[in-house]
Amino acid sequence: AVTGAVAHATLARILLAQGRVKEAQAEISLALATTRTVQDLSVLIPVQIASAFVQAESGSPGSAIKLLQKLVRDCERRQFVNSGFQARLALGEIQMRSVPKESVATLQSLEHDAKALGYSLVVNKAGEAQRRQKSGSLRKLPITQAAISELRKARQLDPLSPVITHRSGKTAGLFRSRC
Repeated sequence: AVTGAVAHATLARILLAQGRVKEAQAEISLALATTRTVQDLSVLIPVQIASAFVQAESGSPGSAIKLLQKLVRDCERRQFVNSGFQARLALGEIQMRSVPKESVATLQSLEHDAKALGYSLVVNKAGEAQRRQKSGSLRKLPITQAAISELRKARQLDPLSPVITHRSGKTAGLFRSRC
């Protein structure tokens, strides 16, 4: 059930990338319902981040921003550096559409902090988000229907270990590898 929540959250983000907001809302509702009694922050954090993206795309960017700001504070208080960086990246991306000036500050601060601690992937993602914002290219990344189908099939077959099959035929687990 716990990894099922993360699978629902992942699927919600994929559906958002395709512009399928209603379906994303349904998936995030399932994820949130699954996590009501969960204490594991490695599950709660990605679900909350996905929930914020769904809220923002559903017309409530203000509540999404508040959710992420609270999540960032919680991660900092608990010294969850990577999770805090992921929440700040999500915050900056959501701010790009609603409060662009705050987004610049959020992403620059994130890039600086991640660089200082050697989190090069986060540095790259924050830099890329800033470049997208400057160029005015805030479009979503394309996600194929095949990827969604594979995730749904995997969740039905083995909800504790969702997998996606690559075109090469290899399978890669979202949460643990099966290659």
